[in-house]
Parts: sequence; C-alpha cells; structure tokens
Amino acid sequence: MDGEQYVSVISGWGGAVPLWGGEVAKKVNYLNQGGMLWTFKLPKQMAAN
Repeated sequence: MDGEQYVSVISGWGGAVPLWGGEVAKKVNYLNQGGMLWTFKLPKQMAAN
C-alpha cells in the first residue's frame, strides 16, 4: 500500500462450533474465542530486499 509492505496474522479460536450444539459444543462453549488480527508494517529496509 503506497509503497509500504505489511504482514497480517490471524490468531485465536473462533467459528460457529459452539452454536451448532451437540457434544463438541458442550466441550468448547466455555472457551473465550479471543480472535485477533495482527498487522505489522515492514521496515523499508526489509521491504526493499
């Protein structure tokens, strides 16, 4: 973007499994989903290589 380079990483637990019901939902419904998107701008020295 405008000559800059970025790296994005998605992390955390997420999805609709707890909404489906059934045995799997009972085992994971207490987990905090905690989904995050981390984006880092690369230094210009690294982007040029």
